This record gives sequence, C-alpha cells and structure tokens, in this order.
Amino acid sequence: LLKSPDLGTPDDKLRLFIIYYLNSSDLPDSELKMYMDTLEEIGCNVGCIKHLSKLKKVASMANVGSASIQPAAGGSYSSMSNMFKYMKQSSKFMMEGVKNLVVGHRKLPVTRIVDCLADLKQSTETDGYTTLDPKIYKKAEGMAALSVKSTFTDVYVFVVGGGNYVEYQNLMAYQEQHPGKNIVYGSSEIMDSENFLAQLNELGEMS
Repeated sequence: LLKSPDLGTPDDKLRLFIIYYLNSSDLPDSELKMYMDTLEEIGCNVGCIKHLSKLKKVASMANVGSASIQPAAGGSYSSMSNMFKYMKQSSKFMMEGVKNLVVGHRKLPVTRIVDCLADLKQSTETDGYTTLDPKIYKKAEGMAALSVKSTFTDVYVFVVGGGNYVEYQNLMAYQEQHPGKNIVYGSSEIMDSENFLAQLNELGEMS
C-alpha cells in the first residue's frame, strides 16, 4: 500500500504513518525499520520518524513503574493489521479532519487561557499573566494593582513563535460555542503540513 502510486503523494503517506506511529505503543523496532525502508524507497525523508522515535523513548521513561508489554514471537501481524486499517480508513480521516483525530472537543492550552482571561476565571494557567490597561491602573501599597470587573468580547491571540491550524480551529470552535466573542489568531509563522515535516526532519538530522 505504501508503494502504490495511486494512494497519495509520498508526503501524504509519511504523514499518515506518523499518525499511526504516534498512536501505536507496541510497534517492534524491526517493523519500524521495515516501514522506514519502504518510505525511503518511495522518496520520503525519514529523519522526522527518527526524531519522533527518540521522543517516544524519552516519554516511555516516565512510565518506568508500569509493566511493559513485550510482543510475542511472530506477533508482528497485529501491528501490520493496524497499519492496514489506518490505510483503509485514511480517506475517512482526511474528510473528518485531523483535528477530530487528535483534539476532538477538548480545549487546547491556548483556548483554555483565552477562556479564563476573557471571562475573568481563576486558573493556575493564567496566574502569570498581567493586565495592561491605563484606564484601570491603580496604586496600592506602592505596588501596581489592577482591578478588572468586566469580561472581554474582542480577543486578539498572538503566539510568539510557530502557530498552527489546530490551535486556530480550536479557538474558532470555542468562538462558535460562545456567541458574542470575536477572536483573531496570529503568530510569528503558521506551520503548514509541509513546513512541519521539514522542521521535524531538521530536528532528526540534529539529534
């Protein structure tokens, strides 16, 4: 399936495999190498997979106390079957959007922060934020104190660094759920799928 020229571009197949790989916890190293060799044969840069593999190994160290499940001999058919299911359902995933596969209805950190700041909710995520408004500036015991009493309807979110469409879509979904809120999202740069793969490949070469 990965070698078929009728199933998308090499980058499409690489992105699909990355989604499968990040959602797999029992893929043997030998089988990972097989997939990487196949992807290289069709012209993919697999540096991104090498980088993600190292990240997964680091993350697994946090689960030292949990029991590790070793695949049985000859049991690679299970992961092969899973990969086949991902390939078969790829068109469905693309139609529903990757945001439904990864995010669902959960609020991302940026959306939770906007929710707390705009509606004056108390949260540990916003403890370090400062309100800068000369109209509500007061002096209290020699320190600058701020008294905000009204919620905000117009929100401008700017991320210093790389932004992404998932955060934007999550904020737009929040806006739809809160009539009257007007949210504008921006960042130093917006990462599309090709640039994201390129950055992952650069990280793979440096690691």
